[in-house]
Amino acid sequence: INASLDPALAALIEPFACVLRGQNAVDVHVGDQVLVIGAGPIGLMHVLLARLRGANQVILSELLPDRLEQARRFNPDRLVNPSQENLAEVIAAETNGRGADVILIAAPAHQAQEQALDLAAIGGRINLFGGLPKDRPTITFNSNLVHYKELIVTGTTACSTHDCWQAAEIVVARRVDLAPMISARFALEDVGQ
Repeated sequence: INASLDPALAALIEPFACVLRGQNAVDVHVGDQVLVIGAGPIGLMHVLLARLRGANQVILSELLPDRLEQARRFNPDRLVNPSQENLAEVIAAETNGRGADVILIAAPAHQAQEQALDLAAIGGRINLFGGLPKDRPTITFNSNLVHYKELIVTGTTACSTHDCWQAAEIVVARRVDLAPMISARFALEDVGQ
């Protein structure tokens, strides 16, 4: 990184590298219709990166109203609160019944992981980005959906040095704007706060 880069943005390179690793695993590319589940910091980074990679449409699903409101600043094509709207119906309407080409699950949610198989298009790619709690790691998995829809289901965790280099190049070149992710700044003497 160079000296002109805001240190707060530099601090976001590592989580952004994890997001990059996840999207590389499912080959997010030009023309994809992408569903991101979870509008925390990682989900928002997924929105930004999918847009950078040329996704045709990015839909963001989140249960928490505060996070949905914050997510508006990141300009997803469609925001969905699945407690108020039927996510399957929204995806069907937005994709002309095909389903999402890519689903990135950036939340530790059993239901989201299970439902992803139904929401994916034929040949869809799913990344289980958010791990489940260690004391309850199991989901019900309809393997016939994977078989007959020819789905690719993968998971990623952390990032490699190569991922960090790639993420740093993107951030330094300002190809994505991570600044809205910064919610507060503290001086070193205020580290206790």
